[in-house]
Amino acid sequence: MVHRHRRRAVVRQPDRYLKVLRMDRARRVADLSVRGAELAVGGGWSAPRVLAAEADTVTFSVLAGVSLHALGRTAAPAVWRQIWARFADRWGELISQPTPGLPWHTAEDEVAILRRWIHLTESYEALPPELSAGLSQRIDTVAARLIDGRAAALAPSHRDLHDKQVLVDDDHLGLLDFDTVAAAEPALDLANLLMHVELRHAQGVWSPEHAAIAGAAVRETARRCAVSPERMAAYADATRIRLACLYAFRPAHRPLALAWPAASSAPSRAASPPRPARTGRRRPR
Repeated sequence: MVHRHRRRAVVRQPDRYLKVLRMDRARRVADLSVRGAELAVGGGWSAPRVLAAEADTVTFSVLAGVSLHALGRTAAPAVWRQIWARFADRWGELISQPTPGLPWHTAEDEVAILRRWIHLTESYEALPPELSAGLSQRIDTVAARLIDGRAAALAPSHRDLHDKQVLVDDDHLGLLDFDTVAAAEPALDLANLLMHVELRHAQGVWSPEHAAIAGAAVRETARRCAVSPERMAAYADATRIRLACLYAFRPAHRPLALAWPAASSAPSRAASPPRPARTGRRRPR
């Protein structure tokens, strides 16, 4: 199902999923997945169980449900609104769980990830030089906002929360993939999810109405979780830069990657994704 060169692969089997990892990662992923599942269940969510862990593989149970990503294509607006209302009700319960045993992920750590991504785009010439330079400058600005701003208390964080990670099974919500679970600012997950909502609209995956419903629900969740607009906006801009770098390596969406950084995130307004830029530049090697 998934392959990341020299990092991981996910294999679907009839009654389980097998995650293949580097030798130095499997045990840590297994431990974090167990802890993440405990947090999810404690907050009223479902999560896959770790069935086995070997030197370079982790085996997971199958979690019932359909992803938000898929439902956003097909759900009637009224049903879609109910699903997101359920998310807004339950996310706060999950992040209210205790954090002992979780690694920390601070604003400094998030900035380090951004700098690593821009380094990759530069190394592989994945973006035009002028855009790459502009992103480097934006990272400096976002870094200052993240590091110098008033950080919120750390809470349980999925750290890769997006529409493909949340499953809906009737009235139940499930959460996948706890490889990066940590204690982080609540704004990190919600900003990442909000930017993926905008991304699905920009990709043409979700309609404007579906994106607006989802975006409003994420912002309402942030309000209920007492996430400040300043932290939400800072983490959203960080996510926007990271997604631009990520999609620069995916030729089908490279025009989107070129247009995506131009916008600035403001959680107080409705999602308004950029139009993909037209460009005649070559695709990345």
